[in-house]
Amino acid sequence: MPKDELLAVYLQQGIPGHDAQGFHRTGTLDLVLLLEGRLRLLLDEGEVVLEPGDVVVQRDTNHAWRAGDDPARCFVVVSRPEDLP
Repeated sequence: MPKDELLAVYLQQGIPGHDAQGFHRTGTLDLVLLLEGRLRLLLDEGEVVLEPGDVVVQRDTNHAWRAGDDPARCFVVVSRPEDLP
């Protein structure tokens, strides 16, 4: 995940499937393990701060990511179960 300054450039250029703030839905079941850095997981209602070793399980959740001033490294497994759109 790039640091916020670089992410802002990408978002200004437009990322398919993402709104201007980076919110998006994946239509998948995602398992995210934070390996390095810190991440903020932004949700429709609130946010969660992740530290190395934290795991997030998302199921087609509207969300955005923020890494702050330093990039973060994640291990991600993406699956498309039959019951998700």
